[in-house]
Amino acid sequence: MRYLFLPEIRMYLKVSGFELVDAIEWLTDDKPLGLNSWNGVVIARKSL
Repeated sequence: MRYLFLPEIRMYLKVSGFELVDAIEWLTDDKPLGLNSWNGVVIARKSL
């Protein structure tokens, strides 16, 4: 297992037909994902 950077996740979502809705730190009050984030949640939806 390795760390995935947000630009990589966006690329994987795009080639899979999805778009990024939000990327936040896990179990926080919607704190944005950053370079110092340890755990994160990515929310995506199917592209139209």
